[in-house]
Amino acid sequence: MIHDTKLFQVRNFDFHLRHLLVIGILAISFSISAMVRSQAADYGFQLNEFDPYFNYRATQYLLDNGINAYIHWHDDMSWYPQGRDVYSTAQVPLHFTDAILYKIFGGGASLYNFTIIFPVIFGSLTTILVFALVRVIGGTTAGLFASLFFALSPPIIVRGTIGWFKSEPLGLFYGILGVYLFLSGLKSDNHKIAAAKLVGAGFFLAIGFAAWGGIEFFIIPLGLFFIALPFVRKDHKFLLWAIPLFVAVTMAVAGGVFARPGPAFVFGIRGLVLIGPTIMLVIIILIQKFSKEPVRLRNSLLALAALVIIGMVIFSSGILATASFRYLNAVNPFLTSEDPLVDSVAEHATPTLAQNFSYFSILMLFAGLGIWLIFRTKNTEASSSPPLSLKNEMMVFALILGIVGAYAGSTFSRLELLTASSVIVLSAIGLASIIADILKKEERNVKVVESPKKKTLQGKKTIDLLGKIPKISFVIVVVALLLVPTIFPVNANWISITKSPPTILNGGSNYAIST
Repeated sequence: MIHDTKLFQVRNFDFHLRHLLVIGILAISFSISAMVRSQAADYGFQLNEFDPYFNYRATQYLLDNGINAYIHWHDDMSWYPQGRDVYSTAQVPLHFTDAILYKIFGGGASLYNFTIIFPVIFGSLTTILVFALVRVIGGTTAGLFASLFFALSPPIIVRGTIGWFKSEPLGLFYGILGVYLFLSGLKSDNHKIAAAKLVGAGFFLAIGFAAWGGIEFFIIPLGLFFIALPFVRKDHKFLLWAIPLFVAVTMAVAGGVFARPGPAFVFGIRGLVLIGPTIMLVIIILIQKFSKEPVRLRNSLLALAALVIIGMVIFSSGILATASFRYLNAVNPFLTSEDPLVDSVAEHATPTLAQNFSYFSILMLFAGLGIWLIFRTKNTEASSSPPLSLKNEMMVFALILGIVGAYAGSTFSRLELLTASSVIVLSAIGLASIIADILKKEERNVKVVESPKKKTLQGKKTIDLLGKIPKISFVIVVVALLLVPTIFPVNANWISITKSPPTILNGGSNYAIST
């Protein structure tokens, strides 16, 4: 095959033509994301909305006065009249990351201009991390599709355009990096490399928590995944130290390094969502180890049920530090009307079906296809790599991520970018699988029985069950389906819907003008 052509060798690694193709597609994803995110620059080169101006001022203070002054800084220009303890209430990783990168790459540019392009760079770099994450779950082809989908996803682009110097782009970058390292560590055959990846995963995931509270969404699918692991993975000795190591690092960094989320995260309900399933995992593995084969599954399920009941009792007892109302509302949508302040915020509105269809369009179909492929009983595991089966722990994680993401986004419009991430993972897996099934169809020998009147024996005839024309037609149809939401409707497609002027230029109105 042409794509297996060897180009050169670096030590023990052979660089083939297919690697060049992967790099090219990732470069396209990065470029598309950067261009779509930068559309608002047509109206003017300014920060967008109010929070970015505070974050810019906080970064400037950090650069001018140093780390010690920043940590003890009580800003009397915010939250009038009491002021604000910045280190315990702000997104500290955002300010530190921007300050460090400005020192390295700032050159002669002003900090203001640097912060304007900051979300574009990190949002576009996240397309590469999405490729790496989905590649671990569903293979290289799925990873490339996910990278392209992420580059154009409206819920993600809207909260990461040029001038959007807020928490979401950087938080999503660190969060996806942490989840990728975690899954990659679980798949690593070398325990030393696995340990290093798991430590890095806990570190970056905790930074993601501090950068944007919405990244704490990942603790729910991770907790459910921990519970499922003893039932889908046989290497229990590895799990007994790998999962506790990851959770310990996450808790140490999130609770010990940052004031936000801080110790309240570790010793509260949110920490229980990770620590509790880790304890369940260890107990279930020990029960499976000391139980006989006929009753192993029964004993494990009974222990799981008992542990879930104990967890619910602890949760409802109130002995743990509770989360803020916004987090509880994200779990229970019916709480929205109980707090008028939360209910009055536009980004806390419940997304409509029309919004979801506009945001996800054809990806909803491919995501459903991905779920069906994971659940179907006849999985050709020999022909798919990795196998689309519930016996594959990576597919179990993708399924959990998809279901939890869809639920989270149904509460707040702001959390639609988490739903988008879940839909992208499942749709990329589904599309990659169906394309592989069709394009890899081969010629088969079929028996053709001639009429007895012709006095001929039973013979064999080779036919192409799926020729080139149907394959090409299929590719054209898929490409057309994916292009439709980027073109139609003319003024409300995936590209045009994300273009709006900075609020300082249009007075916060809905008019696409600058004054």
